[in-house]
Amino acid sequence: FRTTIAAASVLVKLVPEAPPTRGAPPTSPDGIPERALATFESYRERRSIDQAWLVMAGLTWDYMHYSHLHKLRATGRVKIAHVVYDTIPVDFPQFVPHASHLYHAHFVEIAQTSELLYAISDYSADRFAKAILEPNLLEANLHAHGLPDFLTEHVEAPKPVPRLNGRRFVSFCSTIEARKNHGLLLSVWKRLLHSIPPEQVPILVLVGKWGWAFEAVKNQIELDPALERHVVVLSNVSDAELVWLYQNSVFTVFPSFSEGWGLAVSESLYHGTPVVMSTAPALAEAAQGLMPQLDPYDVVAWEKALAELIRSPEALATLRARAAAFKPIPVSAFADKLTGLLTA
Repeated sequence: FRTTIAAASVLVKLVPEAPPTRGAPPTSPDGIPERALATFESYRERRSIDQAWLVMAGLTWDYMHYSHLHKLRATGRVKIAHVVYDTIPVDFPQFVPHASHLYHAHFVEIAQTSELLYAISDYSADRFAKAILEPNLLEANLHAHGLPDFLTEHVEAPKPVPRLNGRRFVSFCSTIEARKNHGLLLSVWKRLLHSIPPEQVPILVLVGKWGWAFEAVKNQIELDPALERHVVVLSNVSDAELVWLYQNSVFTVFPSFSEGWGLAVSESLYHGTPVVMSTAPALAEAAQGLMPQLDPYDVVAWEKALAELIRSPEALATLRARAAAFKPIPVSAFADKLTGLLTA
């Protein structure tokens, strides 16, 4: 969800303010193309352009009317672009709530209706080509650009989280759901509490809303006294508080099984805080190859790596030095490439 909002925030800057509409909008879905065409026609007349772009930056599979997109394209006055986040529903069907073929059909539809596909990582573009385009004998104008740091652009000053002030903590920012692999972290923290004096083990801060298939994680936190004392869940964090969490974490973690980019990885590194992450390919891309990657199923390897960072100031300093080499992606770079593709 944060990734969707992040990409959409750039698109808002690319689209002029919509002209006011007159009269009550049609209530039938069949009215959608007519309303859209009226808006685009107004743009076309005001800006002396022959065609307009409709850029789809949301996770649209739950409510999209594909027939309307075909109608818009058939007019010849509208071109459609889609932001491609990932192909996780096809590659990892065990981590999504609906049948995989429904998502596959959605991906095929957006490939057929779009003049431009704009992926948020090279990995996502490659997977879309191999999982969707090639098997279905489709061709598409597919491009990619890594996500920039949207977070700090509009945060004037970080805001401390009072319950964590003066405490050592490690943070993981993501929706709390099965794919993100919170269960591994809970197992690791249990092992750390047995191998290291509990007062030396940092608090594990899970930053994110409860998502899908989270019951096992929630029960483990609430029913295990040791974890209850060493795990904090923050589900309503402001951007200013999130910046503070990144800046004040001992380090961050990201054990997800699969990602299309890894926004919390690049955000953490933007603030100079190192991250230990899984072997998901998109995370390596987001981290620019700077950070250690571990098998998301290997609890022992994670315990060993995190214990070293907790116990050894030298090991942590070395990883922080590597994090300092991170080169943030400007918001303008993401937007400028998209603008160039739309106006080419």
